[in-house]
Amino acid sequence: MTFSRGNKRVGRVPSFLENSILYRCTVDPEGPMAMRSDGGSAQSHAQVLVVDDTKSLAVVISRFLTTDRIKCKTAFSLGDAMQMLDGCKILITDFDLNESGSENSLPLVKKAKELGIYVIQMSGDIERAKETITMADTYISKFPDEFKFRDIIREVKFQLERLEKK
Repeated sequence: MTFSRGNKRVGRVPSFLENSILYRCTVDPEGPMAMRSDGGSAQSHAQVLVVDDTKSLAVVISRFLTTDRIKCKTAFSLGDAMQMLDGCKILITDFDLNESGSENSLPLVKKAKELGIYVIQMSGDIERAKETITMADTYISKFPDEFKFRDIIREVKFQLERLEKK
C-alpha cells in the first residue's frame, strides 16, 4: 500500500499501519495539505519532538497529538532533530533514522537525556535498539500487532501532566 495525493505517489506505508486509520487517509508531508505540526504556533514552543525517517509516520503521529492540542515539531533526520531538541519536554523517536540502518537515534537520546527530556523510544527491532531502549524512559514497539497510536497519545498526555505538576 502507498500513500498518494491525486495521481502523485508519496511513499510506502509501513505494513503495520495498513489496518489502522491511515488506511483511509492520504498524507503528503510536504504538500499543500500538510498541517503544521506545531498546531499553528511558533515551533520554539513545541512540547513534543517526533523523529522518524518514515515521513508519513512522523507526520501522522504529530497530527494525532496536535488534535489533542499538544504542540509538536517533526524531524526526519538525526541532524535536524539534534537542532530541534531545545525547549522540548518529550522526544518520540524511532531507532533507525534512515533506510539503510546506518544512522540511529543513540546520539539524539543521549543529548535528550542530558537536557532532561522525557524519551519515548520506538523500534521494530528490540535487539538493535537495546542500548537506546535502556536509556529511554518508555519503549513503544513498532511490531505490527503491538503498535497503537493511542498508546503514544496516552503516554504523552500522562507525561505532560506529570511534568506540569513538577
